[in-house]
Amino acid sequence: EMSGSGGGGGGGDSYAPPSVPDFIRPHFTWLVMGDANDRGGDAAAQRRFLRSLTIMVHLIGPHLPQFAPKVMAHLASALERPSLRLRHDALAAWLLVVKQLAGHAPDHLRRVAGRVVVAMLPHLPDANSGNSGGGGISGNSGHGNGGSGAIAVGGGGGGG
Repeated sequence: EMSGSGGGGGGGDSYAPPSVPDFIRPHFTWLVMGDANDRGGDAAAQRRFLRSLTIMVHLIGPHLPQFAPKVMAHLASALERPSLRLRHDALAAWLLVVKQLAGHAPDHLRRVAGRVVVAMLPHLPDANSGNSGGGGISGNSGHGNGGSGAIAVGGGGGGG
């Protein structure tokens, strides 16, 4: 008899199933790499891989910092592909990564913000190109001067 083998009188309240992020964390790399054959295929296969990766980023939540370098490498690679739709999807995935990190690990986001900007900046709409409503970074004519104000991360208050 496997259930109730605690010998403590019908409580059963001591077992709490793991949260989705906790459940996925040990399998994240395997799940992402399981779609690796889609990475090298045609644009449709690459978009499927990117969608899968985006869903995994959403599901992994608070554990994202552990996998951020691998995720960021995949997204940076997707930005270099010739397909405009794939690059658009990759920018949307970058946005989700930044939002997830801002919500779950703002200190980690501060550490990787420079890499995020470097990866995305060449692919964001240029203010002079006539792309209105692009939602890009405004005033990016500084070409790397400073860089500390490129992404504003909330929750900058002091604490202990």
